[in-house]
Amino acid sequence: MAKCTFCGREYEAPYGLTEFDTTGHTRHYCSSKCRKNFKMRRESDKVKWTSIYHEKKKAEKHPKEHVKK
Repeated sequence: MAKCTFCGREYEAPYGLTEFDTTGHTRHYCSSKCRKNFKMRRESDKVKWTSIYHEKKKAEKHPKEHVKK
């Protein structure tokens, strides 16, 4: 299963789009929405519908507490 470069969602192989850069980097997109947002240079951690945004918000809401030994 491939993982979308922009939103972080996992999708099955026959769906989505795989893009190869001239430098050899591979980018996987689950939809044209993700591809277009990436091309517009939007940051995925600032777009509310991405799972990366929700993971970041969750981490900010519940920071890890330091444990004294």
